[in-house]
Amino acid sequence: MVEYGLNTPRAALLERQGRYSEAAESQLSDGNIYKAIQLFLRDSHNSASALRAAQTVLDVLWATFTLVEESTQPPNAATLNCRLPPDRFLQLIEVLHGLLTSDTMTCKEMEMFQAIHRRDMNYLLQLRHSFLDAEYEAMLFVILDSIFFDPPPDLGSLSFVEIASCFKVFLQYARILQRFTCHPHPCNLPALQRLFTFTVYDEDHYILHEGSCLRTEIKYVRTDQARNGWKGLVILRRDLEHRIKSTLRERLLGRVMRQNEVCHNLLSIRTCFLFAASRRCHCYQCPQYHADPREDGATTYNLLVRIHLLQILIYHTLYAAKIPSRDLFMQQRVWLRRFYEALYPPHFTLGSVHVLSPQFLPELKEGRSVIVVWIQDFLNHLIPGREGSLHVFLSNLFRSTRLAVLLDHRAAYAGLHLIPCAYPGSPQSLRSLWRTDTYVVKDLLLAMQGKVPDSLDRGVLLLNHILSRRLPIDVVVLCDFMDNLCGSLIMARGLQTSGTLHSVMLPKSWIARMLPTLRVLENKSTALAVAQYTSYFKDLLQQVCSGHDAAWTILVENVDLSKPGANITRNVLVARMCRNLCLWGYNQRSEKLRQDIVAIISAIGECERMPSSFTSPYVYATSWSGLARAVRSSTVGSDLDEMVQLWHTAVPMPNITLPSVRHIPFAQNTDLEAILNIGQLRELVVPPSLPAAASRSTDELLPPETKTRVPTNTDGNDRTRLEGIEERRLNGQRARQDTDGTDNIGIQRDAPSLTPRERAAATLIAETFKQYCTRVRAQRDTLQERKLRIYMQFRTHAQKKEWSTSMCRVLFLGPLPHAYFAIECTKDHLGTAIARTKAELKSVNHRRLEDMQGTMERLTQLFQEVSQFHQDWHPSASVYDRCDDNIIRSCIRSADDFLRTVEGDMEEAFEWREDVDLAMSVAARG
Repeated sequence: MVEYGLNTPRAALLERQGRYSEAAESQLSDGNIYKAIQLFLRDSHNSASALRAAQTVLDVLWATFTLVEESTQPPNAATLNCRLPPDRFLQLIEVLHGLLTSDTMTCKEMEMFQAIHRRDMNYLLQLRHSFLDAEYEAMLFVILDSIFFDPPPDLGSLSFVEIASCFKVFLQYARILQRFTCHPHPCNLPALQRLFTFTVYDEDHYILHEGSCLRTEIKYVRTDQARNGWKGLVILRRDLEHRIKSTLRERLLGRVMRQNEVCHNLLSIRTCFLFAASRRCHCYQCPQYHADPREDGATTYNLLVRIHLLQILIYHTLYAAKIPSRDLFMQQRVWLRRFYEALYPPHFTLGSVHVLSPQFLPELKEGRSVIVVWIQDFLNHLIPGREGSLHVFLSNLFRSTRLAVLLDHRAAYAGLHLIPCAYPGSPQSLRSLWRTDTYVVKDLLLAMQGKVPDSLDRGVLLLNHILSRRLPIDVVVLCDFMDNLCGSLIMARGLQTSGTLHSVMLPKSWIARMLPTLRVLENKSTALAVAQYTSYFKDLLQQVCSGHDAAWTILVENVDLSKPGANITRNVLVARMCRNLCLWGYNQRSEKLRQDIVAIISAIGECERMPSSFTSPYVYATSWSGLARAVRSSTVGSDLDEMVQLWHTAVPMPNITLPSVRHIPFAQNTDLEAILNIGQLRELVVPPSLPAAASRSTDELLPPETKTRVPTNTDGNDRTRLEGIEERRLNGQRARQDTDGTDNIGIQRDAPSLTPRERAAATLIAETFKQYCTRVRAQRDTLQERKLRIYMQFRTHAQKKEWSTSMCRVLFLGPLPHAYFAIECTKDHLGTAIARTKAELKSVNHRRLEDMQGTMERLTQLFQEVSQFHQDWHPSASVYDRCDDNIIRSCIRSADDFLRTVEGDMEEAFEWREDVDLAMSVAARG
């Protein structure tokens, strides 16, 4: 009965005999699943039968759980219902729960499908913790896929803790999808075999069960029965892997892009600048976050950074989805800007990097490495002119380079000056006014790097270039750069004059950002910076305050501050610039510089009829002492920052206590990190190294004709010496222009040449990519795939054997794989013929029954013979260990004889006949 496929009559016979377990297996082999489960449950005295029934129920539930295709439309009732398993199988779960008290994981797996049926998402969230082990990855994916199948909830009504928790769970889901998509052999993953309901058919084929979502994409039909009794479509491994990866890639792209759009429109995670500065917001029902003074500001700051960090990690999973490079670039630009704004809020009351806490940012280490990759990728595609407007290019360049230096200073030190935008044909506005053959973007990169001795001077030249040329730029980003430059100059001057930071007064947040760079700051030249830092502050303050010059566009993001309604924003930014200027004068102790600063700030009164509360402490100051009081009080009102003055213990502490300033005594510069309690920054910042290259002159990074030496001493003749240097440089440039008649910047001369190591790496990458393209273009059919797999098996085993004669090895690797390939193909062909004959036996006319039985017996006999050949001649068989040429030739001749017999009985010629003929010809010559 088994031989002829009479499973249903056999099951009835076994049931009458009380052999319920065997009867159930027979029913299962015939596709009667529900009847088989009932028979398993009737075998109440056998505990294994209850477990087998539960496994069968789960197989059904997995088969009916459909991975619905991604769509741009929200899911409707029809798509939701197609995910719900049949009710009658769910009803069996209640019965099985009482029988499987010991197998808790099987019970939890059944509870998972019950919760999906009830749409109980809260229980699914709790249940996911039971499936965190790798062996339960399919269950975890089903839970997360069900949770995120529906449109995401209204995140605007959630707290920051809840939003971060939601993003964390989604990141777990996206990474599972990413891991499935990137797996080199997805068909071998048990999790994917359950999700897509397929099983192994042979070494080259799989069977897709009924209900699999992949069946809709298959154009050819070949049905068969798997070893577990399930019927389905036979599909080649290569085609199945392609369909699986394509389906998973589309799902990953659809889910992440939908979540990305929701997060992009989530304004509640963006802080309201006006409310942070003035505790008032004039926008009706402002959707942005209004910082509550009763909340813990440090916790809120860390949560906002974590939310943006999680979103970057989520979008990073799309590297597995082959998104267009332009789309990736645009999203990188958006999220790097958002992350920058979260890390460096526009107002000091919202926090700064010194309040970062690793306990609130468990993803910090991993996220930092991802963001570093993003920044490198983004900077490699950032070209002036491609961004549409100059202010977008400059703002993005400032943000990205600052993040690069913060997150991985060593990598920025090594390669930031090599990015493409440092060497293109630049627009006229990016050519230096004072050094006409110099590209000012290089000044920015070298200033951010801190790689050359005059990096601070370059930063001042860049600032003056932007202000004198009145280039459009996001003024908040410009203020960040100015604060960073001012703090670096002040600390560098302190280290150069006294070797310590004694009497330096700065906000705590500034000092925290500068401490990791102390080792490189003490070697920097500051002569040019001291002379020219305040040169264009007056024009800047007047323009930001009034916006009277229509040719100079001052922006915050894309909002023009000269437009009506931006008064408060302008005043807050003016106050920030005044603080920067006053801190510079406070720490320089030059009476002439301080009087110049008083005059610059007094000019603001000409622009404002009635100074606001933000600028009045500076504008109403009639002397330097008034400005000093104003700057000392500039951090009042924030629990996240404070004004501190460093005081070396070797100097007696003054008896006078300055209001709003905390004195910090220290013995060594290295003690400040522990004293200020900012050691957690080490989790975020990689301190810069100080290799020998740091002491080299800037001339090595400039064209030969612009090489010069910038003095590092600061005597009373600094200005005269600097003017002489600039005059000699300009004279040299004029002479070159007279010689060659051009004023090009020499961009091509600046382009770096590749080192031998870099050239070898580029060659390797190119060759690897060519090989990949060749593999993608190669289209092999089923027989070619099988032939390749068999040959690789023989090749692998040949390397493990010790060959006594070279001829034996030649026969093993040459003709024998072709003969074995023919035997395997014949075996599959006979198996298909037997399955077809069994199906015909169930409905054949009684007159042909005897003929069909004879055919069935003959096919069964041939199948047994070919199965024996297939087993005996396997590449790992011990028959080859004797290294006998005659044995291999005998195998080849037997394959030829058997193939002729089968072809004669079935009256057809096989495609693999030429492989046997080739094997015979080679074996005969040997």
